[in-house]
Amino acid sequence: MKKRILASLLALCMFIAVAPISALAADPVTTEEELLAAVENGGEITLGASLTQSIVIPAGKTVILNLNGKTLTNNGSADTITVEQGASLTVTGSGIVKNTADGRGAVFNNGTAELNGGRYERTGEWYVLLNHGSMTIGDGVQVVSESTYSSMIENGYQNYGSGLHRTGYVEGVNSPNPSLKILGGEFSGVYDDTTTIVFESAMFNGPSVRTTAKKLGMRTEASGRYEKGLDPNGCRRCLDRALELVQLLDAGDVVNGVVDVWVHKREERRIPLRVDAVNRLLGTQLDKAQMVNILLPLGFGMDGDDIVIPSSRWDMERDCDVAEEVARFVGYNKMPSTAIRGVASARPTERQTFHETLMNALVGYGMYEIETFSFYSRKAFDAVNLPENDPLRNALVISNPLGEDTSIMRTTALPSMMDVIARNCNARAAECALFEDTTTYTPNADPDQLPTETETLMLGAYGAGWDYLGLKGVVEKLLETARVADARFARNTAGTSYHPGRCADIWLGEDKLGPIGEVPPAVLANYGVKPRVVAAELRMDVLFAHRGGTPAFKQLPKHPAITRDLALVADDAVPAADIASRIRKAAGKALESLTLFDVYTGEHMAPGKKSLAYSLVLRAADRTLTDEEAENAVKKVLANLAEIGVELRS
Repeated sequence: MKKRILASLLALCMFIAVAPISALAADPVTTEEELLAAVENGGEITLGASLTQSIVIPAGKTVILNLNGKTLTNNGSADTITVEQGASLTVTGSGIVKNTADGRGAVFNNGTAELNGGRYERTGEWYVLLNHGSMTIGDGVQVVSESTYSSMIENGYQNYGSGLHRTGYVEGVNSPNPSLKILGGEFSGVYDDTTTIVFESAMFNGPSVRTTAKKLGMRTEASGRYEKGLDPNGCRRCLDRALELVQLLDAGDVVNGVVDVWVHKREERRIPLRVDAVNRLLGTQLDKAQMVNILLPLGFGMDGDDIVIPSSRWDMERDCDVAEEVARFVGYNKMPSTAIRGVASARPTERQTFHETLMNALVGYGMYEIETFSFYSRKAFDAVNLPENDPLRNALVISNPLGEDTSIMRTTALPSMMDVIARNCNARAAECALFEDTTTYTPNADPDQLPTETETLMLGAYGAGWDYLGLKGVVEKLLETARVADARFARNTAGTSYHPGRCADIWLGEDKLGPIGEVPPAVLANYGVKPRVVAAELRMDVLFAHRGGTPAFKQLPKHPAITRDLALVADDAVPAADIASRIRKAAGKALESLTLFDVYTGEHMAPGKKSLAYSLVLRAADRTLTDEEAENAVKKVLANLAEIGVELRS
């Protein structure tokens, strides 16, 4: 037997057409009062007349409502039928359940409903709300509306009969087919006993399809097409072609015409063809006739100087869209080359120039630039021996990480540098000197605010010549490049990520630039690194704030200099930086340069003592210094050093 084919054209709507099933008869009710009383008592109810009355099935009651060919309409703005928690409703017989107000048509609030008969009509949209309830739509039931039929499901369940039942918008993952417009389901299939098929040609809202597909994790050919936007005017053409094929292939009999529901008809649009504007964008010299000859074969029409846009080309809106169509037809390879008009006045900012200068300087010092991810795992904090109460452990958590190893934004760049150094060690690189301009992220106390981003210059090295003093020399040269004059190195004996006693904090005035020193053996063991590693973290904002001005020309000295060498004895605990600072302060303007050229500790030194040898170059800009002036400067230096227990070595 041939299958009967019904045609239905829907645009953002659904239509149901199946055969009715008869129901049991009950004592007829003819007034609204009788209906309300019967509902309160429960049991079988048969309509003896068409009534205007909203009904609520009380909790715990079971009602079998036989429409008996009559119409039940809501009164006021109430829902026509409400099924409370624990209640049950079965609708049978032919008839109509109608809703003409702004309320929902039927509400199944934790209740159970079987719609085995009737026709459900709504002036606007017919809503069926399942709030922890369930609904079964049997054979022969029709749900129609002037607009759309919607089923909003919240932890509920819908079961469809063999007739057509499709929802225009579905919320909730517990419905039988929440993936409409994305993927077909069990209840939309064709089976061996199917005799009636409804053809639907529909166009759905693109953003809604994309949102649903993403939420359900389904990416299908249908979703890919709908989310980009299709031509609603093509629904009828597609439907006619499908039915034509049914007839040509003798696969069934097309009956019952077409139901056409068109909520938002896409009207024909026009935009002006501005030849000069198109030529200006493309740099061409095409005339109007040439452009028209390009546009007409592409499906566009012309009405005087206006382009008639087909409904399928919703993306055509302005001159640049027209220019793109013309350019594609002419060929981009045939577009003439034209010089850019105007003057480009963009130039690097002072911060960008400063940054580029430092990067070039580090490359000149034999270091290689690297680039790492801005996120890692919390395990990185343990790998670099951060204390449990360290503020750096307060990291920004990524809501959608690629994996556990990339779950937080970094607060320190040392783990990233150690990862790269470990990789180079494993590759048996004999030496390695690296730097990276990184960004660290500190969470804001207000979760609604963005984190604080700090630009940090990370240095790391190992191999021949790369010890603490080697890296310190690079940092000092970097400070010279930045023309920083107030830098000092203060010993740090409390570090955990850097070796206690072999690291220092760099200060620029009262601002901390960052740490520098050796990485402790425990951290090296965590990364499987055997050679000694030195590292430094320098805050770029502090460095930029303390940068010097533009270098000025300084005339070569006209007068000779006087050199004095001082061999000093100091306690091991006295930093060399403090000694140098006191020498500069005591010598005053006469001191041109100061160089530490020897440090000695050994058998000729008392326990706990060290010897430091400094070279002082003294010079006056306007005259030749006398030996007496030089000796007076040296005496002032020794007197100042004596205050901290430093004396001249005998």
